[in-house]
Amino acid sequence: MAQVKVEVCPSHRVLHRRVFIRTVVFTLRCASPSVVGLTPIRRTQVRAFTDKEIQLLETFASQAVIAIDNVRLFTELQASNRELTDALERQTATADILV
Repeated sequence: MAQVKVEVCPSHRVLHRRVFIRTVVFTLRCASPSVVGLTPIRRTQVRAFTDKEIQLLETFASQAVIAIDNVRLFTELQASNRELTDALERQTATADILV
């Protein structure tokens, strides 16, 4: 697990001070081959996140990717089912005409 310290741009630094954000960690949500998003956690104290906290965040991010992928697959399945239903209705109508 690679950790990188990133400097916050000045406009974000002002926002972070207003809402008392002192420490932030992000986990990438990746669905091969692309990045789906970021999962952030933050705290109001300047204190590093523990390995256990980061592992929990990574687990949550992985579950989010699975859920997103399941929605995509379900949507594709619904579209395929609609196409098959339409094809079956056309075939049935053609068969009725021929009989």
